[in-house]
Amino acid sequence: MFRMLADPKGKKKMKDSFRKLIKEALLDEPGPDIVVCDEGHLLKNCKSMLSLAVSNIGTHRRIVLTGTPLQNNLVEYHTMMNFVKPNLLGTLNEFTNRFVNPIKNGQHADSTDSDVKTMKRRAHVLHGKLEGCVQRCDYLILAPYLPPKYEYIINIKLSDKQELLYKHYLENVVDGDLTVRRKNLLKYYAELVKIWSHPIALTISRNKTDDYETSEDEAGSLKDFVVDESEEECSKSSDSGAGTGDEKATRKTRAQAAIDPDPPLPDVSEVERLSDKWWNAIFKTKSEMTDVEISGKLVVLQQILKTCESIGDKVLVFSQYLSSLDIIEEFLVDWDKEAVEKAKDADLTFPLNGENSRWRRNIEYFRIDGQTKVSDRHRDCETFNKKSGQMTR
Repeated sequence: MFRMLADPKGKKKMKDSFRKLIKEALLDEPGPDIVVCDEGHLLKNCKSMLSLAVSNIGTHRRIVLTGTPLQNNLVEYHTMMNFVKPNLLGTLNEFTNRFVNPIKNGQHADSTDSDVKTMKRRAHVLHGKLEGCVQRCDYLILAPYLPPKYEYIINIKLSDKQELLYKHYLENVVDGDLTVRRKNLLKYYAELVKIWSHPIALTISRNKTDDYETSEDEAGSLKDFVVDESEEECSKSSDSGAGTGDEKATRKTRAQAAIDPDPPLPDVSEVERLSDKWWNAIFKTKSEMTDVEISGKLVVLQQILKTCESIGDKVLVFSQYLSSLDIIEEFLVDWDKEAVEKAKDADLTFPLNGENSRWRRNIEYFRIDGQTKVSDRHRDCETFNKKSGQMTR
């Protein structure tokens, strides 16, 4: 917002009187007593609108905070330092000739002893110039104030079903051509991650893809606003109200899928030919994939949750993939249904801890990912951090 209002390049259309008023309020001296820029590595490009806008603030006290290394890029470092203390390192050309070129020249495999010696001298001089401006701190500065931290790395063996899926994927789905394999390496890795998390992730991911493809044809979707060459050619060769046989078949298939959410699985031979549902060669029915026991990770997680429940501990679960969070949430829903059924059969009320505990979203557990609103994220974190004994998960 500040960047758009300050608009250093004058591209934003606004009245001159309004532009003058904003300049006086946000940029002109005396300005604020101090400007603190968190995530300061965003100022690494001296020509970006953000850097230009912030640099024009009329203040003599500036602080940049960043926890992100700058990849040894001295030009980016100069931009940040020039914001904190203008002209300390001279112009960019002066800085390049004095520091960047000599330091880079001594970092090559074929650099001479003289080049390396010059590089070390220049780096020492640069470090000395920045000594009064740069404070470099690591986690040790917080160590006296934090409780001891214990880390345990647990290697969990794949279940028999996971091993079958793993081997079947490598032997039947992964392309035999080395060039193609290298090109699709990340794609293959993503599939294997789903296998060792829990095989149900394969179907969850596929169902979401199917939903996305179906939604593209709905009125008002993105497809209504994007026209490619193939569509133009089709519109020229056919009437606007008529569809081809393939299009009608696709619509019929999608309509049938909407009516029947769990269609019968195709034959194994057909599945093995189609790589998008290759796992059906191992799992004959969908219900086989919903067993928690076929994933060692989920078995361990379930035991951790039960144990922490019994002693009143809270648990944070971090995942690199959204599909893993989807799996965990699906099983939490199943465990909650089981608890409800058990309680009904035994005519029990629900205790906060124990075997019959509920697992309801935003009550016993919370989920935070990229789709979570900022306001909801803050509320959930506050609720989770309460010291009250009523919040035990």
